[in-house]
Amino acid sequence: MNRFVIDTSMRKALSTRYCGGKGANLARLIRYGFNVPPAVIISTTFYQQLIKKHLRYLKKQTTDGKNDFKMDGFSRISETEMAERLKEMLEPFLFHPEFPLAVRSSAVCEDGSEFSFAGQLETFLNINTSGELWDAIHRCYAALLNARVQSYMTHVTEKGGKKRVSEISMAVILQRMVNSTASGVAFSANPITGQICILIEAVRGLGDKLVAGTANPDRYMVHSSLKEYESHPANLKKPVLTSEQVLSLASLVTEISRKFNRPQDIEWAWDGTEFFVLQSRPVTALGAKPVYSSRLVSDMTPGLIKPLVWSTNLMDMCSNVFGRIFSQIYGPNQINFHQLIRRIHSRVYINITFLADVFEKIGLPANFFDFIIKDEKPVLTQWKFSRRSLMTVLRLGQFIGRQSCIRRKLGRFIEKYDIQMEKFRQTDWRDQDIPGLISGIRRLRRMHRETQWYMWTGAMNMTVRNKILKKMVIRH
Repeated sequence: MNRFVIDTSMRKALSTRYCGGKGANLARLIRYGFNVPPAVIISTTFYQQLIKKHLRYLKKQTTDGKNDFKMDGFSRISETEMAERLKEMLEPFLFHPEFPLAVRSSAVCEDGSEFSFAGQLETFLNINTSGELWDAIHRCYAALLNARVQSYMTHVTEKGGKKRVSEISMAVILQRMVNSTASGVAFSANPITGQICILIEAVRGLGDKLVAGTANPDRYMVHSSLKEYESHPANLKKPVLTSEQVLSLASLVTEISRKFNRPQDIEWAWDGTEFFVLQSRPVTALGAKPVYSSRLVSDMTPGLIKPLVWSTNLMDMCSNVFGRIFSQIYGPNQINFHQLIRRIHSRVYINITFLADVFEKIGLPANFFDFIIKDEKPVLTQWKFSRRSLMTVLRLGQFIGRQSCIRRKLGRFIEKYDIQMEKFRQTDWRDQDIPGLISGIRRLRRMHRETQWYMWTGAMNMTVRNKILKKMVIRH
């Protein structure tokens, strides 16, 4: 292999500069030890040195005056000395009669946070001959150069993207196809709601029917515990995957997500004996719509909440309770906790998406909320060691220590509360002037804030203790 052809096992394959986003992710999957079909990558160097030098043969004007590209121009550049050298380098990889090739585009910024290129670039399957291969490679390049993709990149750039259209380069992946009996896609988080779960779509045979939208897939939602799932098969009598296969695939998707340290959108294939990972990319739209839940607050705020109670009580609770908790663990911060709760149809709901972001900021799993209130297995985030993270660990230990002594503190607070409330009952507020009334309201408000604090931290403390007790009982 040389600068034009890169094997996915090479260290250079990890570079998006040479192998594009999709190619680099493929190399990372192999480096992490996942089951990936053999592949080589035509590097961006070939695109830069050959394609861009011969754009004058490829350009044509569209009816609206924009540049588009014609396929017959590629026949001229494919006969150049550089193209002939590339063909010789690829010859050892071609062709195996039982395993045709899949040819996939891999733009430098594809499958990243800035450009997703969803549905914009090309993939070609079942490539068996040299003629089919070169036609597929040409069409991958043409997809990047055509007016539709150029317009897409210009639109994203105008919305705040940092790359100029002229800076985009293309690599091309040549990958052995899997003789699959089932294939599909899987997400390690719901891309619409942000919910931590595994979403799987499966069809029989190749996954191109699923991508093209011509097949109705089986759908599975695996809970983050990886023990239970909901099934929505297209054919009730003949589901694509068995229960064992669904849970095995969910475990694989979860492990990939952990390695990449963010939720992933994965293409997979099943050959009858094992799963193969065809590609993996980040779920860029995760959490676009916040998810709200009443599970943690329903016991403490049952029934309907009137507007006066909401404005004077619960809105203050955000900064008083949750703000204090995270300040004690994470230190001083600028987090606006008023985003945390919302009144929907006169009931209180917590913004789980916002809470997950806060948990990740302090190094806890994004689904720590579910871990507290259910028997969930948290998807641990990779925590980069720093002075800040060390302080967070120390503060977390101090917070847990204080919460372990909450019984004594709560007892002292109740005694103090009873004494102060008795003074309030004995005071004739009708004889108080305006400053006296305001002073009394402020004292009552301070007492109320402390009551809120112990009510919520006490309830969470009890929840954690019950979980520990439950595990001890099950173990013995």
